[in-house]
Amino acid sequence: MKAFLAVDTSTAMVSAALFVDGNLRAAAAREVPPRSSGSLLELVPPLLDQAGLTFADLEDGFAFGRGPGSYAGLRTCVATIRGWALPFQHPIWAIPSALAVAAAYFDAHPEAARCTLAGRARRDTCWTAAFSRRPGTPAFVPVQEGSFALCPATPSPVADSLHATPSAEWIGRLRLAGLDSDAPLPIYLHPAVSTAPRYA
Repeated sequence: MKAFLAVDTSTAMVSAALFVDGNLRAAAAREVPPRSSGSLLELVPPLLDQAGLTFADLEDGFAFGRGPGSYAGLRTCVATIRGWALPFQHPIWAIPSALAVAAAYFDAHPEAARCTLAGRARRDTCWTAAFSRRPGTPAFVPVQEGSFALCPATPSPVADSLHATPSAEWIGRLRLAGLDSDAPLPIYLHPAVSTAPRYA
């Protein structure tokens, strides 16, 4: 038996999906308050219990959405996944959450060759990215055309153009499709903000 867990915490809709032998066995989602880190610790154990599995049984490891998205949600997700994987040396796949949204779009629109997504970012900005279908792979697998771009959130209409949210199920499907893992780190679109130490 090969099993792995996929999760996404990049938006207010936190989700988890359990895959066993290439099939979706169980899934769950819950909405979390703004600025909350979400609670994978409450969402995931019932999924495993439902399937009669433990973290030790997840030999195919974990796949998670690395953003862009909620700063607190992404950081908490990375720390939690690493904590679950480390005791058993399970592998980790990191996949941009935006790819999951594009994959779901391509699956629902087989006639589309490409799509452009937009989502809210911090500091009164939004992000945009274009995707096309990846040749030689399952039809829904997207490839990102260039990097994420930031633009003012207002008055640009793209700020409210994205009504879909990434789901753990599509993170898992991309993992099953053989998508390579990114670095297991959140996607940060803004440069780091630091303050010089103050001395008395």
